[in-house]
Amino acid sequence: MHVYTSRFLRNLQLGLQTADQQPPFQLTQQQQQQQQQKQQQQQQQQQQQQQQQQRQQQQQQQQQQQQQQQQQQQQQQ
Repeated sequence: MHVYTSRFLRNLQLGLQTADQQPPFQLTQQQQQQQQQKQQQQQQQQQQQQQQQQRQQQQQQQQQQQQQQQQQQQQQQ
């Protein structure tokens, strides 16, 4: 996150320095790229959350298997 904010500030400074030389169209392109970066970060966060949920489900399945094994042992006795 820190890397992204410093990059954002650097882009802003560059944009301000070259604003007189550049037509406004190129500035809007820079803004669009920054928005895309934000969207990508949000997507990555969502993917990480999904992975964590999947891990939790796997742990629950393992616990169920252990319970079944215990029941089988009791029946044999």
